[in-house]
Amino acid sequence: MMMCDVFSIASRLVPRDTTFLQASEVPEEFREPGILSGYRACPATVRSCAGSLVRASNETVNFWTHFIPGVFFLLQALAHMGCSEGPYVVYLFSVAVFMLTSSLAHGFWPVSTRGLDLSFFLDYAAMNIYAFGSACGNYAYYFAPGFHDTTLGRHYVGIAGMLSPICTLIACLSRYPGCWKMQKISRLAGFAVLYTWTNLPLIYNLTVTQRFDDLANELSHVVLLTIAAGVYGSHWPERWFPGSFDIIGSSHNLLHVFGTTAVYYQFCGLRKAKNRGFVPGNSADLQIFSAQVTSMMASVLMTDMVIIVTCLLSKARNFRTKFKHEDF
Repeated sequence: MMMCDVFSIASRLVPRDTTFLQASEVPEEFREPGILSGYRACPATVRSCAGSLVRASNETVNFWTHFIPGVFFLLQALAHMGCSEGPYVVYLFSVAVFMLTSSLAHGFWPVSTRGLDLSFFLDYAAMNIYAFGSACGNYAYYFAPGFHDTTLGRHYVGIAGMLSPICTLIACLSRYPGCWKMQKISRLAGFAVLYTWTNLPLIYNLTVTQRFDDLANELSHVVLLTIAAGVYGSHWPERWFPGSFDIIGSSHNLLHVFGTTAVYYQFCGLRKAKNRGFVPGNSADLQIFSAQVTSMMASVLMTDMVIIVTCLLSKARNFRTKFKHEDF
């Protein structure tokens, strides 16, 4: 009842002139396969975008399924800021950044034509930041005994820290004009490489140590993410039933629902593993590692910001050059 009251109050505060468009009324690059209505005009005002999020648009579910969990994980991160569990805090922070950035990108990309590019770039960076945060948590709490002393174990977090901005750059470059299929393949390949690397501890534990009971939550996390990726990649069910899932139930909605549920399973697993203690060693080792991953996260964030700004400026310059050539 309280949530209904919140939406009722919000709907009275937002402008009533918020209109939604048919697929035929928006540029082709804004259309989703099988989604025939519920599109928002671009450019739009911030107030209009906010209004669309409490009305039946095709981004409403996408926004709320990441915004509410994002607030939850942000509160979790803030609640643990004073503790000595640095890897756990970095993980919680990465999830909050991912969820909140994604929700704001989905909610407010129509503010300008450049806002669409910025939203995509921020979304890509946030996903890769989350992957790095997951790597920090996996290293601290999921690695099998003795795995830290292997060559792979010693370089696991460092390589994850390098792959995160590299995959962000690949994803941002895929937004440049070119072959659409190759762009999508390169973007998905970048994400796949990073997430495969991130889940190496799980793969090792399942194939070598066979710790199935200890890793039930993490296994559920990977299975749900795989289902989410498969559903989103196939654009099921809207491709089979065009127009039937414009507002709720589309593959993008399912991606968010399955993805958020997967992250929650991962959170539960890491929280349980954290209570068993820091795997590599004693509290002194934990303090050293906490300082390392905190500085690495700051480096990843700054590198991502440089990549995003550079790609935005480069794409804007290419657009102006193309416009001049077409004008001439």
